[in-house]
Amino acid sequence: MKAKKAISRVLAAAVVSAALFPLSACSPTEADRADGVYVSEYFTSMSSAIGIRISFDFEGCTITLTTQSDKGYFYLDQFQEEYCTDWDNLPIHSQNEWATKKRAYPENMPVHFENQANIQWVLIDDEDPWWNTVVEDYIIAVAEKEGYITGYAVVHIITGNYGGISAIVANKEFPMKNGKYQDVDREWLDGRIQTLITEYETAEEESGEQAS
Repeated sequence: MKAKKAISRVLAAAVVSAALFPLSACSPTEADRADGVYVSEYFTSMSSAIGIRISFDFEGCTITLTTQSDKGYFYLDQFQEEYCTDWDNLPIHSQNEWATKKRAYPENMPVHFENQANIQWVLIDDEDPWWNTVVEDYIIAVAEKEGYITGYAVVHIITGNYGGISAIVANKEFPMKNGKYQDVDREWLDGRIQTLITEYETAEEESGEQAS
């Protein structure tokens, strides 16, 4: 009887391994990008900007931008009209005879661009102005070409009474294999991004504890 139970456990483990192995074997291959994502600090008393500047460059790709929270909006200057395919549907931030500038609230997201996206992340300060709150957010960029996901990037935003800073959490690409694009599942990518964010936050916490 014990032998039968042992055999049953081995067989069950084998079935589970067989079920899980294809998933791990089929996981996309990703690689770090050396550049293509640019971030900057924002100081309320020293900057001509109104928010934190972030740029994403994925040549030849459609770029989809979203945020994880509903605390901030994207500010787009007049030069983004050339790249933002949602430009006509976005609310006007300001307008004069020389230029029209737009903004994208959380309800307007995702926002799509071609080749590059240059935005400023601005705190929605209807109730909590810059100087009265600390807010964290993540900007997620997903690049697609010919219907395939070819890369992604994640930027961490944190604001305080001084303005705001940003950091690149991930900047990845999915290289072609045998001359073909990899088939990257969006659900898998969402999980991968969340894993990277969790790992980043854990590392930041450990770093803070060591510093103290």
